[in-house]
Amino acid sequence: AWAKEVLGINADGLGYLLTSIGLGATVGTFGLAALGKSSKKGKILIFFGLLWGLSLATFAQTNEYLIALIFLFFIGLSSAAFMSLTMTLIQIKSATEFRGRTMSLAMMTFGLMPLSAVPFGSLAEQIGTANALSISGSLLFILTLLYFVINKKIRNIN
Repeated sequence: AWAKEVLGINADGLGYLLTSIGLGATVGTFGLAALGKSSKKGKILIFFGLLWGLSLATFAQTNEYLIALIFLFFIGLSSAAFMSLTMTLIQIKSATEFRGRTMSLAMMTFGLMPLSAVPFGSLAEQIGTANALSISGSLLFILTLLYFVINKKIRNIN
């Protein structure tokens, strides 16, 4: 409904929007793999978190189809790279004897994500979907930036 109302597109257009996310995710994942044993994993993680937040906040405010396609590509790219690198770092940095427990806690966060739909839905109802998405992206950007500034360890992860 949102794509039809805001962007004025039909089912085919929505398919292209979703394809843009998928292409971005593919590029992000392969790009991350190409970085291999980069010595700046923490900074790369922060970069993708910032890009994800900025892309989401900007996408939410557009009503142009082509611009939406571009920002959805970057949302797919940055979110896939961020989540892949996060899981990789959790496995690398966890002691072998705790790796299973650590990964189960990390996976539990994915299971709990739908709980955020309740307050987000309420917020979207009050201020509109685009504004709620923009706030989400802005919060992701700001909190990632704060984490980078406050936590010196993340900057030095290799």
